Amino acid sequence: MTLLSLVCLAVALGLQDNIALAVWEPTHSEDTILIELQKNPQKLPQPGEGGGDVVFQTEPGGTTIIGDMVVSMEQYENLFAPHIARKAATDPEMLWQKEMGYPVVPYNISGEGDEFLKAVMDGMQHWENNTCVRFRQVTGNDRSYINFFVGDGCWSRIGRRIDNKPQDISLGRGCQFMGTAAHEIGHALGLLHEHMRTDRDEYIQVIEKNIQRGNEHNFYKETSKYYSNFDVQYDYTSLMHYTGEAFSRNGGLTILSDDPLKQGMLGRNRVMSHRDRIIVNKMYGCISMWLDFCALVRDPCRNEGYTGPNCACVCPSGTTGERCEIIQHDYYFNRMSNCSEVIDKNDTFITTPNYPNFMLPDTWCVYEIKAPEGKTIKVTFEEFSLESYSTSQCSLGSLRLMENQDDSIADTLACGEYFEDGDNYVSKTNELIMYLDIWRNSKRSKGFKAHVIFLGTKEIPHWISRGHSNLDPSVLLLVATSLIWSMVKTIAFL
Repeated sequence: MTLLSLVCLAVALGLQDNIALAVWEPTHSEDTILIELQKNPQKLPQPGEGGGDVVFQTEPGGTTIIGDMVVSMEQYENLFAPHIARKAATDPEMLWQKEMGYPVVPYNISGEGDEFLKAVMDGMQHWENNTCVRFRQVTGNDRSYINFFVGDGCWSRIGRRIDNKPQDISLGRGCQFMGTAAHEIGHALGLLHEHMRTDRDEYIQVIEKNIQRGNEHNFYKETSKYYSNFDVQYDYTSLMHYTGEAFSRNGGLTILSDDPLKQGMLGRNRVMSHRDRIIVNKMYGCISMWLDFCALVRDPCRNEGYTGPNCACVCPSGTTGERCEIIQHDYYFNRMSNCSEVIDKNDTFITTPNYPNFMLPDTWCVYEIKAPEGKTIKVTFEEFSLESYSTSQCSLGSLRLMENQDDSIADTLACGEYFEDGDNYVSKTNELIMYLDIWRNSKRSKGFKAHVIFLGTKEIPHWISRGHSNLDPSVLLLVATSLIWSMVKTIAFL
């Protein structure tokens, strides 16, 4: 091998080593992660508690699993087949029947434990407080009813069984919270997941390359003319929405909100959103019933408000007035993080809330950094500390650095001691999203302090991180090319 070939090989290996610094790689195989989650499901947030849906058990007898939804094969064809799919059930056979004018769900509780019983009762009460749906204990005359039990994971059937047989809702270990129970009850009432809506592409992006193999069906988009969202808008804060990391195979995002400042809303709501209430109240005819009771020909409420059981308008957040006619804020105003901001000025410092004390649990922040065209962004971490069980999943606290590159998302996931004091991250484009996420069960996440500056395309920054150069690969290529050319001329002279 010639000297020039050796030099080229050395430079190539050096470039590869430096480029690899910007790429997050899992430290566990997919099978290992699955086994870890099965042994320790409490490590992964559960539905209604800000987490993705997890199921470790299927039912026998021709059923299938879609996330935490158990459906018969007939239901699968009717609900999920691309040509006849819908967001919420409209088939009367799948809805719970009325008694004395109210839709009633008979139930049985076969599980034990104080946390389990409280979650079940609070979950049912939550639906009764916000809809006209009622729950009563099962009697000997009931053929169709819900059975709450402590199974593996959290899951439920979709809607009422059309064969009039009992159906289970599992609230296993790690699932025994009011929000989780309410989420699963929502499925039993007939709700699918929010991210499956036909209009989802206007609000989110599903990143297929990050989805666990074999779980792609959890992200099907419904395309049917039989689909119904009851004229209710898409809702990032729906109790039925997945988190951004749901069913991730590598820790990368599987769902990305089109508006970066709303990413932290996904899957975080532990109670029904206003739009959840509207859908179910329309699906079961509650609003029509209340309008009749109030002797109203049409609903007078505006801006997504609706007439409730006391004949007053139930208004969404951000509106006021007897008819919700006064708009004070955006629908999501009260759900936005108070530490999210757009950074478009050079030489800016970022300090996460409550630093250097422990971060407040269940905190999320989005820093949307925008440099002028032709510039790149250098982030220097002065301090960095995010608690984590596993650096491959970052289930307690994480910082994502995301940027659009060649029609794809470059997603670097950092937690634990990923960044040491003085480490740098340099973007390849002039826009960078820094998404901080601290789950409620984190007890030792401090957050980070960072310094942001903008770099010109011709600037060659000089700093060292962990013994490796953090130069942009394009800059490194120019340096390497110059070095090789100088060596070639030297060899030729000799």
